[in-house]
Amino acid sequence: MVKKLFAAVTLVLLLGGAAFAADYKFSVDENFSDIIIREDGGVDIKYQLTFTCAKNGKPIDIVDVGLPNNYFELDSVRARINETPVSGIKNSAFIPVGVEVPLSGHEINPGSTGTLMLEASNPHMVFPDSQDANFASVEFYPTYFGNQFTTGATRLRVAIHFPPGADSQKVKWHYSEFNRMEQDQEGRLVYIWELDKASPSEQYKFGVSFPKTLVKNVFPPLEPENYTSEKSWGKKLTDNCGGPAFVFGLIGFFIIAGYIAERRRRMRYFPPVASVEGVEIKRGLTAPEAALLLEVPLNKVAAMIIFGLKKKDVIDISTMPKLNIKVLNKNAQGLFPYETGFLELIDPEGAIAEKSLSPFFIKMINAVKDKLKGFNIEKTRAHYRSIIDQAWDQVKSSGTDAQASQLLDQSFSWLMIDKNMDHKLKDSLGQRQVSPPIWFYTRGYHPVTAPSKSSPVSGVQFADQVVSRIEGVSNAAVAKLESLSGLVTNTTNPPPKSTGSHSGGGCACACAGCACACAGGGR
Repeated sequence: MVKKLFAAVTLVLLLGGAAFAADYKFSVDENFSDIIIREDGGVDIKYQLTFTCAKNGKPIDIVDVGLPNNYFELDSVRARINETPVSGIKNSAFIPVGVEVPLSGHEINPGSTGTLMLEASNPHMVFPDSQDANFASVEFYPTYFGNQFTTGATRLRVAIHFPPGADSQKVKWHYSEFNRMEQDQEGRLVYIWELDKASPSEQYKFGVSFPKTLVKNVFPPLEPENYTSEKSWGKKLTDNCGGPAFVFGLIGFFIIAGYIAERRRRMRYFPPVASVEGVEIKRGLTAPEAALLLEVPLNKVAAMIIFGLKKKDVIDISTMPKLNIKVLNKNAQGLFPYETGFLELIDPEGAIAEKSLSPFFIKMINAVKDKLKGFNIEKTRAHYRSIIDQAWDQVKSSGTDAQASQLLDQSFSWLMIDKNMDHKLKDSLGQRQVSPPIWFYTRGYHPVTAPSKSSPVSGVQFADQVVSRIEGVSNAAVAKLESLSGLVTNTTNPPPKSTGSHSGGGCACACAGCACACAGGGR
């Protein structure tokens, strides 16, 4: 959410610059980054960014590149455009934390392609692992660009190089599963993520954890002013611009407030239903249908449907190098209408037809709405929340590890609805040994081949596996969640008509205990 807030602030406080930048139009053909974790708790960052300037666009004469936090060393930043060194690199005036690289004399002209190589050091990047006191972590969000400037898809590659001595059996990944593992020239373990058709204007998150004994420094979580936060950006503008910045800041405040309301509205996709006071609840909804009623993010609902079909042996899933769904039995008996409809979204190559997702969810939401006519909606929502609570209680109070494993298998789709699933799994299971459901394994997950019988793992390990797997499948199934939610909401729960509007693009990020990078620009 924070990245979008800064879009509004940037547009208000840098009106001239934003209007000037609006003439840029380009594709980001490749966005490659290497993050080398140093023993001193810092990282070296290496970017390779390939741009093609649109034929009707302004020549690319400046490129803005976001960096993780305010500790980055400006003097360490070096850049080359098409192997020619460039000078004059300075703090970006267009994005909160990052640099602007002038391409004077080496501009990428309309219809031409150019590659920018950039290296930077950040000495403050290793933070505690919030889930394990014996581990440290690094998280990295590759630089990206405002959607008002970009076209097409990006080949995204992120390689995180572990500190020397890292053992492949004693490290973890965050958010989404890596595509492959290898060693670099220095013998370091490297996790590599690759997306062939990433969005140049979306924020993608990657991270790793490793034993903290591998580094000399593990820094405490940063204060907000050291990240790209409202506090640091607003203070910087006020200090630099004085009174006028305060005036523009007030305008920015109202735009930010408007944006927050708009973004929340997009997520409120379930339409109003005539609710009859005192009438009983609507029973019999499936977990994905109940998730829609409770307005769970649509990418997670998609993952619930995928895992439900996997459990029924209707599909098989591969997650390397990207999500690939193989339909095993399209005409299986006993499928719900939305499951049959979802199978129609899968193309012959095993990908989900992105353009068909919004009509699919609109149809599914309206079907649930029809089922709820004449029932008390709030009582019905409370009923399904109670089902989730009961499922947690049963898992927590299960007598044996085998019983806990069986309950996890039976109730998994309901537990997925809970946004605090990670913490509740760990609280409910602790160090108990449970066997993950066999159907939950996907081809391409470590271990690569799904076992015929799952080996017991601790509750904490199971929770880590579950959250990473769900996030990976959710993000792969729906690459542009906010865009999808907006399309669906505009049909199922459209806003009241208004005579005014606002829009914007840009980025920022703020997080505790992680290292992130973001960017807008392309000026």
